[in-house]
Amino acid sequence: GTRGGGQRRGTRGAMTQWSRMVRLYAALGTIFNVVAMASTQQLTATPPHLGLGFMLVVLAAERFVSWNASSRRGWLLVVLATFLGYSGVVKHVQRRGLYADGPHFHRSAWKAGVVVNVFGVVALAACGCAQLVQRSGVALPPPRKRHVWLARVFAVATTLVAGVVLFYQPACDASDDGWFDAAACRGGLTSEQGSSPTAYAYSSRYVPMSDGVRLAVDVMLPQHKPLNNPKPTILHLTRYTRNHRVRWPWTLLLGDHFSVRSLRYLRTFVPRGFAYVTVDVRGTGASFGNRPVDFSPREVQDYTEVLAWVHRQPWCNGHVGSVGISYDGMAAAILAGQPMPENVPPLDAIVLLFAPVDVYQDLLFPGGLLSTSFARPYAAFTDAAEANHAVRGVPLSWGAWFLFEHVLDGTMPVMEPGWNSARGEAELQAAVAEHKANWDSMGTANRVEYTDDVVVTLDEGTPLTCRDFGPTPQVLARIAENNVAVHFVTGYFDSGSVRSALRILDAIPKATATIGPWQHGARRASSPFANGYTPCFELYPAVGDYLHTKLASRGLSVLEGRGRVAYFTMGPASSHAAGLPRWRVASHWPPAAVDGAPVSRLHLALGHGGRLVEGADDLPTGKREYVVDPSATTGLVTRWNLVQHLLLKPVTYTNPRRSLEDTKLMVYESAPLPRGHWVLGSPAVRLELHLTDGNGDAAVFVYLEDVEPTLGLVTLITEGGVRASNPCANGTVDRDSSKAAPTDPASCSRTFHRRDARLLQSVGGGGHGTTVDLVLEPTSYYVAPSHRLRVAIGGADAGNFAPLPGASTHWTLHTGGSPSASFLSLPIVVHSGAET
Repeated sequence: GTRGGGQRRGTRGAMTQWSRMVRLYAALGTIFNVVAMASTQQLTATPPHLGLGFMLVVLAAERFVSWNASSRRGWLLVVLATFLGYSGVVKHVQRRGLYADGPHFHRSAWKAGVVVNVFGVVALAACGCAQLVQRSGVALPPPRKRHVWLARVFAVATTLVAGVVLFYQPACDASDDGWFDAAACRGGLTSEQGSSPTAYAYSSRYVPMSDGVRLAVDVMLPQHKPLNNPKPTILHLTRYTRNHRVRWPWTLLLGDHFSVRSLRYLRTFVPRGFAYVTVDVRGTGASFGNRPVDFSPREVQDYTEVLAWVHRQPWCNGHVGSVGISYDGMAAAILAGQPMPENVPPLDAIVLLFAPVDVYQDLLFPGGLLSTSFARPYAAFTDAAEANHAVRGVPLSWGAWFLFEHVLDGTMPVMEPGWNSARGEAELQAAVAEHKANWDSMGTANRVEYTDDVVVTLDEGTPLTCRDFGPTPQVLARIAENNVAVHFVTGYFDSGSVRSALRILDAIPKATATIGPWQHGARRASSPFANGYTPCFELYPAVGDYLHTKLASRGLSVLEGRGRVAYFTMGPASSHAAGLPRWRVASHWPPAAVDGAPVSRLHLALGHGGRLVEGADDLPTGKREYVVDPSATTGLVTRWNLVQHLLLKPVTYTNPRRSLEDTKLMVYESAPLPRGHWVLGSPAVRLELHLTDGNGDAAVFVYLEDVEPTLGLVTLITEGGVRASNPCANGTVDRDSSKAAPTDPASCSRTFHRRDARLLQSVGGGGHGTTVDLVLEPTSYYVAPSHRLRVAIGGADAGNFAPLPGASTHWTLHTGGSPSASFLSLPIVVHSGAET
């Protein structure tokens, strides 16, 4: 009797252990589905309310079915385990292509759901089998502690195996592999015998400028060569801190300094025999002086003086190049475009990485509208860096917060020979004290509206406007005159920097460019069709190849041997398998033709009932009333919020956010496309608007979208915005097919001058009416057959642009007529199957 009771307790004990795990699964599944219901993205293809219903069934089966019906209860749990195994595991794994081939589902959350379901399958099946065993009368040994732990270990191990299989990611997953042989580039720059990837001799010093201000300069020389042996040199000018001090105990791992901005450059160039020089520009980092504005004439003069100093050093062989991301790239371009002092050679070559050329139009005021999602966090970061304290008021990732709060300790002081740490710290504090006189960038951005507004008046009384800063047309012309080799790298999701690349290509005949599916700095790739966001393109081998050929071998780069522009096309895997290459090389961009097929214009008229109609010139005239929704937005992590790019946040214009936001906008949608359409260049839009309130001005935003036919999932293709009172200065988008709209963004060139601004003229005394032309951001995007094109129009992007004071919020959009009053002009290459 005692033995039989122990065996029954053993069976009941095993069943109890698995019952607890079933309850744990139900709790985890409930939490997951509640989160899925609140998420702005779809976490799985199964609606979360159905998932919650399944959890209730599981709890009922485990908890409330009568003990007397133990066998039926056991079979029910086994059936539930089988159903869950198919619908919650197998079916999701089979549909992984759906998750990966579009932006509509969260990239990894569905995998977490599958892992939870694997745990549930094990728990349900084991609990059901234990009950069936009990009902059959088969006795199990009394439960022992090790049996309980073995059961738990089995469930956890099975779950972990599923997690490893699902969540394993290759080194890259963005499907943007380079069009060139990256291994060959690395081979051309192979480290010499005995050198390690980061081995260099480090020194720092202050270099005095002609006005007495001292700039902090770090020099890194390869240790495997005599330090004073002449070498090609890379000069890096930065306003984002040349080097950071490292806190103890991280010094044991990283050393006493760590350069966030220069680490990749050091690994690319120094071990291969280059000297590397990085400089805190005036009024930043450990340099003295102050900044009345970015790129002031005095700061620009510093650039040429630093270059002259570099040429005088024994380790420089007279061949100097410069490279940089964003501001640092702009500084490189400005230096390359300066008249050089006597006996100071200009730069040999520059690589501009995601560097705005027109600061006003390409970054800060695209379309004449203030990009607050860039300006505010940028001001917070730069103000903190100049004051040498941690940034406040900007949402940081956990990793970034930990790095800057607990690993790094602000700017690295200059340590000249003979100085002790106290002297270096005193000099740093004295330099930072001078930074207190730096300009208020956010205050200036709020005050400026047009390119001819005065940004700052210098001490000598010289007023400077937006046209006086950055790589101006005069600077670009001088770069060409100085015969400086230029390569520009940009991405479709980096503010307006593709337009910057086009400005470079137009102004400098020998310039080359690479255009990929990247965000700022290529830290993330955001093609909506890739499996993930980690770039596969090896950016720094490409940069290294270019500067190596220009400074060392004095030859042609990989790209120059084939064309001027390498560009990436975003599209589903099926389109690439059918013959649409991801990468192409062209002599210019956008190209006039692809493989002999011209880039033509598809004209789509905005018609009655929200229709987008191809080639219709005789649609009935109509009008549509619209009230601007001020809450409409493209989100936080967009092409404009570059600080989020630095924090490795991917740009995802995804469903259901786009579908939800489109309910706040005027939407026009085409019929299903009979064939694939490759959008190549800058779409153009004309809107015939009538404003019935406000001051005769409006912020107009237009989004071109791709609508998937089965589930109606929406993907943003490209976008554009404009302040309506800024007219085109050199003509407008032409509806006449014999005068097809150019694909170049400069086709609708705006001066954005205050004197040229025109409030919308009164129409019949009843409001204001005008033609508003927009050229959207350039792209290369494949729209699959049977998909629909959608144009969404709004008057606000609350997360990214400041509202215009007094702007109209009540619009009437006029459509139809001959030619159509409002239309979309789309640059396309027709693509069907393998034919392009």
